[in-house]
Amino acid sequence: MSSKDSGEIPWYLLGFVSQNPGHLDSEGLFENASQYSELFGPGKITREVYNDALQEALGSGMIKVGSDEKLYPVDH
Repeated sequence: MSSKDSGEIPWYLLGFVSQNPGHLDSEGLFENASQYSELFGPGKITREVYNDALQEALGSGMIKVGSDEKLYPVDH
């Protein structure tokens, strides 16, 4: 286990997906998140941090991957 706190990142990714449902695949989401992260500063979201956050968001049911491979928010 690493000591970095990624607790905010899944919510940040969810925000992007919610604003652009069905527009971004995981690669597009990574590019957007890594470029425009106000929370963490530009470039602060590395591939490793992003992958962990995406798995957390998918695993907790915040985000789903559609049959078109694009990402969608999950409405609770």
